[in-house]
Amino acid sequence: MSLIKYTCQNCRAQTPKWQGKCYQCNTWNSLEEIALVDRQRNHRELRSRLKRAHEISGQDLKKLETGINQIDNLFGNGITSSSSTLFTGGPGAGKSSLLLWFVNKLLETNENISALYVSGEETLEQLASRVNRLNITNEKLYLLETNNWEDIVGALYELRPKIIVIDSVQTIISSEVLGSMGSAPQSKEIAYNLTEYVKENKAIGLLIAQINKQGQTAGPKMLEHIVDTIIEIKRSSSIEYREIKCTKNRYGNTDQRLYAKINEKEIIIFNEEDKKKHETSVGTVYGEAVINGIKKKVEIQTLIKNTTDKKIISINSGYPKERLRTLIMILDNNLGINLSEYNIYLKIGERYNNHEDSLDLCIAVSLISAYFKKSVMKSVSMSAKIKLNGEIVYPEEQQIAKSSCKKVRSVINLCDYLEKL
Repeated sequence: MSLIKYTCQNCRAQTPKWQGKCYQCNTWNSLEEIALVDRQRNHRELRSRLKRAHEISGQDLKKLETGINQIDNLFGNGITSSSSTLFTGGPGAGKSSLLLWFVNKLLETNENISALYVSGEETLEQLASRVNRLNITNEKLYLLETNNWEDIVGALYELRPKIIVIDSVQTIISSEVLGSMGSAPQSKEIAYNLTEYVKENKAIGLLIAQINKQGQTAGPKMLEHIVDTIIEIKRSSSIEYREIKCTKNRYGNTDQRLYAKINEKEIIIFNEEDKKKHETSVGTVYGEAVINGIKKKVEIQTLIKNTTDKKIISINSGYPKERLRTLIMILDNNLGINLSEYNIYLKIGERYNNHEDSLDLCIAVSLISAYFKKSVMKSVSMSAKIKLNGEIVYPEEQQIAKSSCKKVRSVINLCDYLEKL
């Protein structure tokens, strides 16, 4: 014997009789008939599912690691199977790039698993461009462009992926629920369905959600209660970094905060302590110089200020003003950076008498950093001299280094390179 009830597709309220208008949310024609199983049969099934606490083993709760300690610690020593995570952030926060990179790390670290990335916002061509930029070549990553939940279900049962990403929940719609795309009933239904799937199949569900002008998750507040973990991604006070913060975690703590630097072909993750080590102020760069016969790491600081008065070039060390003027002319000729109307204050951390040509690149980058008001990563140490034609010449031996700046052979390409740092 089955029981018949009517459920509102907007608010999920139930009533034993059909009505034209839902008694709870006042929506017209939203009640649909559902059949409930016999109570006695349901009780028998429940009885078989009851278990004593000591009979349940927690070993089945497996975790997948990315191989990056900071990320794994954020989730609680890895991301838990049968769990769902909601990633929130505003437009341009880097949610899609971070999720693609994160999924790729999971695939690289864990064998015999696959991932399905569903894009409801971008086309496959746009998504492929992002994949190529991050140098993702894993054959176990599948991409699907759709706004239809039923298409996603078909792909899930076809591929049986271990990891499922939906980007974003507000762009997916189910034909079984009333409401427009992004409405509260639709978003809630998609989140419920994905959570149910990952629990039944011991998979991992990753949902992306936009935030509204108030900084809250767009859509129903219920989304935050459905998922197991919530990760907030936003731009930090320094626009070069994304701040990653865990605000809810059923399998770990929520007191960690990470920072991500998204470069053209890679993403670098820092914790609070690492960020301080890698971050510098605008105009500060590190290079190498031979001082009293000893090669040392030198800090260069540059301050520039636009003025209509008499121009000042101030240097606190033995670095010759003539050489600094030459570097300024090279930057003007090759990059169009006109510093002739600026007061320039150059400070070199070590005082020395003999000019060291290998500081040319370091000082040029310091000038560019001050001009564009963009800091350079502290971990990038530069040592090279610059010819009058803008050619960058690196020393044959460079101790600090394996410098990534060796990729740049001309001043003309220097700004493009620094933009990627």
